[in-house]
Amino acid sequence: MTDPVLSPTPRVRPWMRILLAVSLAANLLIVGVVVGTAWRFGGPGSDRSPPPTGVALIRALPIEDRRAVLTQMRAESPPRANARDEARLLADALRADPFDRDVLSVEVSRQTHARDSFQSVLLRVWLDHVASMEVKERADYAARLLEMSERDKNRKKKKRDN
Repeated sequence: MTDPVLSPTPRVRPWMRILLAVSLAANLLIVGVVVGTAWRFGGPGSDRSPPPTGVALIRALPIEDRRAVLTQMRAESPPRANARDEARLLADALRADPFDRDVLSVEVSRQTHARDSFQSVLLRVWLDHVASMEVKERADYAARLLEMSERDKNRKKKKRDN
């Protein structure tokens, strides 16, 4: 038997290595830009709008006060429905053939009433808590609300300018 002749492995030319390195760098740059943009702006379908006023009112509270308000609110309000279940009920009413306007109306009214009840309890609990604050605590709270509002305004302005 003869030994197979091993052919020497061809050397990678220097320009090929440079080309591969440049290609890898370009790909990493593109991935970095896409990931960075998604991270900064919240990804597809997100406009990163500021929180609704009710949410901002709760977020501006000191953490201990926030926990107390939310705990009391949960204790006093009925359990909230699952958003997916609510959406499914609306979708079923919309897809029905024949379409029954009254069924859709009843479901929308039920969901609206549940949200209104939740908001009413939250408002009452929040007002009771704010009314129990000392003057200095309320002043600090008001300052945090304004600070949050300015931060949101500056974010919007930066977004418009870009």
